[in-house]
Parts: sequence; structure tokens; C-alpha cells
Amino acid sequence: MRCIYDALLTPDEDGGYCVTVPDLEGCFTEGNNQEEAILNAGDAIETYVGSLLFDGEPVPARTTGHVAPEGGHVATIFVKAGPDSVTDVVSASEAADRLGVTRSRVSHMIKSGILDARREGRDTKVTIASINARISGRNNRAGDHSVLEM
Repeated sequence: MRCIYDALLTPDEDGGYCVTVPDLEGCFTEGNNQEEAILNAGDAIETYVGSLLFDGEPVPARTTGHVAPEGGHVATIFVKAGPDSVTDVVSASEAADRLGVTRSRVSHMIKSGILDARREGRDTKVTIASINARISGRNNRAGDHSVLEM
């Protein structure tokens, strides 16, 4: 999916720029100079839109007419994004290794909604965030090692 969004570059008191993307709530980044800020904005937009597509969420439409903050700039950023733009995924086998469970257990956790995943052809990709959330929910009981709560 090809996307065009405006990014607002605001000079930072300590130097560099803070960047926000008004059409993508919570999408922000920074850079040590204007060029780096614009490049980082492209990466942030690509990841943000890729995450929406990964989760099956709608992608907000671009609006125009944004006004640059005092001393800042409006940069129009073009990116090509897709679900594969999300780099925080691993294979189901890798998820099993990280969780210390079998591959079939990972499949069950995906079907139960415990882990977030998507299909890419014949491969299953599991989000690292859902793996980390599962790991942080572990309960170490006396005599047990890394027992998962059910």
C-alpha cells in the first residue's frame, strides 16, 4: 500500500527535531537534524501503517492543510507499507523456543487468542509483543520453572 502523510517537524530545545504525524495518532519520532527527522518519519509511518494492516485495522486517510509549528516545517512523506513492514514477528517455531513450549502448544495459544499471529503463505508469524506479554504473565511456583498460568 502506498501512503502519503504530512509530518510536522518541530525544533527541539536541545537541538534536532521532534516529529509528529497528525493523521496517525501516536505516530512520532525525532532526528538530530531535518534530514534525519524526515527519514525517521518515513520509518515511523511505514511501521505504523504496517501494524494497522497486520492487525486488520483501517488505515486513516490523509488530510491536508497542516500548519508548521513556529520555526518548524511540514514535510510530505511517501512510503510503501504492508503487513510485512512489521518486523517484530518471529516464526511459530521461534515463538515455541522463546516460550519453552512445543510448536503445537503455540498453535493452540494462537487459536485461543493468547498469542497474536498471521499467516504468510504456509508460514505462521507470531508477534514478539504477544510473546513478551505471555512471558511477563508467567508465575514461578515453588519447585516449578517458568510455569505458564492458564
